[in-house]
Amino acid sequence: MSTQKKSPHNPQLDALLAESGWVLQLAKRLTRDWAAAEDIAQSTLALALERQPDTKGSLRPWLAKVASRLARHRVRSDVRRQAREAQVSSSSRSTAGLSSSSSDEVLMRFELHRDIAKRVDALPALSAPL
Repeated sequence: MSTQKKSPHNPQLDALLAESGWVLQLAKRLTRDWAAAEDIAQSTLALALERQPDTKGSLRPWLAKVASRLARHRVRSDVRRQAREAQVSSSSRSTAGLSSSSSDEVLMRFELHRDIAKRVDALPALSAPL
């Protein structure tokens, strides 16, 4: 008789593993950033394991909704962080006696805000918050 323990079969885990590549590709399309996509995919799958969604049929709609919400949250968080960093940078320049923003800096900030707005607009709409 073998002393090797047999791991229990978990159909929920098998279903999630089967969708993991799809979740990663979806996250990559949402973020256009491989590292962010990996983070979002990992968080999506972790939430699915933690909450064990009761879906009839495919998990993909539930996984897509969670991944979209996480991507939106990440974009909003990045926008807020960049605004805080810009504010700190601006206040540190003014306290150091440096002149206010040059036209190049204003243009850079405008382009950054425009890029962020495009990314947020490109995210699919959600019906309920996280």
